[in-house]
Amino acid sequence: MFISAIFIQTILSAAALAVYVGTSEHDKGSEQSAFIVGGVTASHEVAAAAAPPAFRFTDAGAGIAGVEGDFTIVTGEFDVPVVRAPDPMVESAAIPFVVLDLFDCTYFFGAGVWIVVSGDRVDYIPFWQWGSLGSISNRFSDVQVTANDEISITLWTTSPTTGNVSITKNAGEQFQTISLSFPDAPLCRATPSWLVIGPSDVPLANFVDVAFDNALAGNGTVQAGPTDPRGFKVNIQRNGTTFTEVGLGDQSVTIRYTQ
Repeated sequence: MFISAIFIQTILSAAALAVYVGTSEHDKGSEQSAFIVGGVTASHEVAAAAAPPAFRFTDAGAGIAGVEGDFTIVTGEFDVPVVRAPDPMVESAAIPFVVLDLFDCTYFFGAGVWIVVSGDRVDYIPFWQWGSLGSISNRFSDVQVTANDEISITLWTTSPTTGNVSITKNAGEQFQTISLSFPDAPLCRATPSWLVIGPSDVPLANFVDVAFDNALAGNGTVQAGPTDPRGFKVNIQRNGTTFTEVGLGDQSVTIRYTQ
């Protein structure tokens, strides 16, 4: 799948010391790819008393600020948005992302879809990631994604250093499950979130809206959603302009592009 060399160089420059953390126990067909979630810090609009303080990414969405060990499973479903570039001459991107421990933990575990707009071309790359800021993501090799596909993601951990990630397209048309082990990258298993990430190295693509359904997190006995009392919201802001707004339901998070 095509991504321009300029874009690859741009995202790599944001994390020149990127290191792939640990090893994954999955089929040999899965590819390690140079897609990095993260980058330069941007300001955020934060709404909730329990919101964790360390917003290191350019994110919009919602999460639950728990404590260590609260959450072992995170689920989320979304339709891949039709996107367009704010400036057709400049590459842009947006990333719907279901993730555990992105905030206030050294390592995080998540999966989503990289969406890259370059001129008239749009590429969609389903990926998973377990690591720290700047670590390299891995492509789901068995699933091909395009606009309007329904994507279901499940993250479940069996310990702070082991777990599984599953992606399903269009209710079983394509799916892939990968077992993972990262002994040197323990999770806190405290903060699930449902986000659209805008890499700060390139403009945020106009994704119109992304609606996460079945947005739930739990530990096998207790289940929580975005309206949990510990919940928080974040919005992407750049140069004083807010680019998103976030709406919540008991099991849903809707993120709208507002510019």
